[in-house]
Amino acid sequence: MSALLIKDDYLPIYGLEDDCLINKEKGCLSYGFKVSYPAIYQKDMGQIEAMADVLEGVFSVLDRNYIVHKQDWFLNGGDYSAEPVENESAMQRYNRIHFQGRKVRKQLSYIFFTKVPENYIGYGSNKTNRFLLKNATKSFAKTINTNYIEEKELREFREIRTTVGSLLNNENFKAVSLSSDDFLGNRKSDGLFQLFKDFDLGHTDKDKIFKDNKILIGDRQLRFYCLQNNEQLGDYLPSSATAPEKEILNRPIYKSLVSPLGLELDCDHVLNQYFYIPDQQIALEEFQKKVNRLFNYTHRFSPVQAAQNDNEKAPKSLDATGNEIFMNETRSFISEIIEDNKKLVYTHINVGMLDKTYSRPNGFQFNMKENTADLHDLYFSSCPGNSIGLPVDLYMP
Repeated sequence: MSALLIKDDYLPIYGLEDDCLINKEKGCLSYGFKVSYPAIYQKDMGQIEAMADVLEGVFSVLDRNYIVHKQDWFLNGGDYSAEPVENESAMQRYNRIHFQGRKVRKQLSYIFFTKVPENYIGYGSNKTNRFLLKNATKSFAKTINTNYIEEKELREFREIRTTVGSLLNNENFKAVSLSSDDFLGNRKSDGLFQLFKDFDLGHTDKDKIFKDNKILIGDRQLRFYCLQNNEQLGDYLPSSATAPEKEILNRPIYKSLVSPLGLELDCDHVLNQYFYIPDQQIALEEFQKKVNRLFNYTHRFSPVQAAQNDNEKAPKSLDATGNEIFMNETRSFISEIIEDNKKLVYTHINVGMLDKTYSRPNGFQFNMKENTADLHDLYFSSCPGNSIGLPVDLYMP
């Protein structure tokens, strides 16, 4: 099947083939699913843990050099106006009348899987979203870079796609594979690319302005708040959170830890969660290199070493103490992964909010911080199939 080319220089996507997105960066390949979940306040702890087990199974299948991009849009969608259903029960009728005319919000949930090159682990901000500076007629003559993915890997990519689709269909997930029409749209509806460009369902092609550390989509300002550093996490993260404000008769109601970034935010926004699965050997070697560099720096240039050379004693500097703590923690981190046969995954979470600023809810485990330095990368990496547009330096292990 030949590639369906996309003649839109604004998009970081070159085209589609067999419902797979071909990215303009090395021709990276992606596929996606539209996902639905159980109602937010109907899940118990067991269901939340079962959903986590499903995603853990997906990560084990993906092996290495994949990015999983979980994306949820929350958009104000007008007033509730439901027609009676066939054989409507008394409770259904009561609920329909009770909620008639109330404001409702629309949730659209997707999950994308992208195969990335071996060297993506070294991608910084200067190496992402370079399509903005390229001439498509010259740079994209070859849709897929054979130095990045060979025929054997291409076959495995398609086989894994089938397995992932089956894993995402169970009592807790309902996943439908996304087609070219879902991305590009048709006569009946706009596609995901239009949603990405406008950040709403207004069916208009709004102007985008990047200026003075701001993004404007039409007349609406888009702000990104990120979780990209381990220091922004609490000391302990449970598998779920409770919602005391929704409890009746002291019956616990459970929700995921990121629920405060979902329906609980009342403005139009998108929640992006990225999970990068690197080649484990290369990733651990990178950690070891950092430890070695710090060790050499600390012991060669620290006042302690200088004093020892002069047969004197001197207290450690704060930098030397901090470096030593970091080295010991990193060594323990590496040992735990190897000894317990764990998998190292990098993650990044951001929420893009229109028209409003973010304030941290009481008891929320994550300290989200506004990022104005990486707006181009945060915006374009939220495009379906362009998760490689998020630099690795915005991830945390």
